Amino acid sequence: MRFLGVILLCFAAIGCSHKVLPAADSASDSASNAPVDSVISILDSKLDEYLSQMTYLTPEEKSQECDFLMSAVSDSIVRNHVAVHLYEKYSTSNLMGDEAVAIYLTDNWFVPGKVSFEDYASLATARIFADFNRQSLLGMRVPELVALTPDGTPANVLPSDGRLKVLFIFDTTCATCKLETALLEEYFSSYNGANGFDFIAFYAGADAASWEQWRNSHFTSLAKEKADGKITISHYWDPEVESDFQRKFGVLSTPKIFLIDEEGLIVGRRLDSQALARLLQVYDLE
Repeated sequence: MRFLGVILLCFAAIGCSHKVLPAADSASDSASNAPVDSVISILDSKLDEYLSQMTYLTPEEKSQECDFLMSAVSDSIVRNHVAVHLYEKYSTSNLMGDEAVAIYLTDNWFVPGKVSFEDYASLATARIFADFNRQSLLGMRVPELVALTPDGTPANVLPSDGRLKVLFIFDTTCATCKLETALLEEYFSSYNGANGFDFIAFYAGADAASWEQWRNSHFTSLAKEKADGKITISHYWDPEVESDFQRKFGVLSTPKIFLIDEEGLIVGRRLDSQALARLLQVYDLE
């Protein structure tokens, strides 16, 4: 893989220089700059080819490869372009765990000023992404979460008690949350796996009446059906956000679904109901 990377970066260093990368200032400059767009397009294509070879590496290995890619580029403008391309790929990736690479790039390259975004707003956005994801990455111990039960009693939401846990963070006004709620109810009602688990429905809002209506409408009958303890269902909220749950679990939007193993380690994040079902099937086979 490194051989492909060397070829790519030699091409980048030779084909893109300070003389050709600056943006055009006029229509004539734009016309003459057309070859630059072509070069950048080829560079991005080669980068994507390189990244595709890294798909099944661990986040740590991917971070090392990113270090190699950017360290091999001597031209600062090309290095910035490569860095931003890598960041955008990993911060928006659908592959679970890739967000750790985006956080690594922010902490080790962008924040120290080794590379830069086009504007400060992009750096600020990257900082927020890192701060709202770094505590709940794949393989990490789940952060402590103390919140309130429906009767107002403070409780440890995610105790390490040897049970699998599904954490569902939702809002009653969120359309996607409503869809995932229906899909989860359907999946849980037919669940007959070997492993039991605790389902924790965590309301991210502050409307007590809306939350009560949601609790009365969802999972109530399911709790009675699963009275054998295979699936336990509990409800929590934190209307004053005293637990800092938004930052701990990256709740910039809802829903958020996490799977936490018996030892309290995060084994699934940014899940939907289908991905959760597949992960639970894996645990049933163990």
